[in-house]
Amino acid sequence: QIGFRGASRYYNPRYRDGFKLECKAIRMVREQMGLTNLICMIPFCRTLTEADKVIETMAAEGLVRGPDFQIYVMCEIPSNV
Repeated sequence: QIGFRGASRYYNPRYRDGFKLECKAIRMVREQMGLTNLICMIPFCRTLTEADKVIETMAAEGLVRGPDFQIYVMCEIPSNV
C-alpha cells in the first residue's frame, strides 16, 4: 500500500466508494448539523493536477469549493513549496 495514501487514494477507483462515504459524512456535518466552519484538508498532495482531481471528485459528491466551503492542501513534501 505504499503510495496509496493521501490525495492519490481519493480519486482512485479502488477507493471511490470509501471517499464517497467520507464526503457524505462531511456534508452531513455541514448541512444537517450546521457546522459550516468545517474546512477540509487534502493530505499528501503531490501536484496541482492531483489537487484538481480530488477537488473535482469532491464537487461531484456535492462539496463544491467556494466562499462558504474552503479546501486546504497540506504542504508536507518539497514539491508543494
